[in-house]
Amino acid sequence: MAEKGFRQLKFYFMLGLPGEADEDVEEMIVLAEKAQQAMSSKGRGVRLSLNIAPFVPKPATPFQWLGMEDAALIKRRLDTIRLRLEGQGIEVRAESLKCLRFRRCFPEVIQVFQTCWQQREVIHWLAGSGQPNHLR
Repeated sequence: MAEKGFRQLKFYFMLGLPGEADEDVEEMIVLAEKAQQAMSSKGRGVRLSLNIAPFVPKPATPFQWLGMEDAALIKRRLDTIRLRLEGQGIEVRAESLKCLRFRRCFPEVIQVFQTCWQQREVIHWLAGSGQPNHLR
């Protein structure tokens, strides 16, 4: 990359994917270290950045009803990445973990949304056509 004139490389990762294990996080670290070594050996002034976000299941995807990973586990894995890559010239940026608190702070909202979705009424509800039938 550096020999072709690229000065910056960014990797984008998600933590908390279904089935993720500590070994997967280890592989992220190894990949980042190898990329940094390869870029550093080809020239000065090259930067590697890791952008890490927690996995959030989205509606209308195969993952929509899967739960989110525990916030403490994601934080532990993120801390592991930061600690292992510290001092190697690799910038680690992480999106906020606040989204992981949503399910604990607003369980009623989530329950209403899930019930509406299951009854296929959520589209009408979100479109502003009134309350879902089960709330009337």
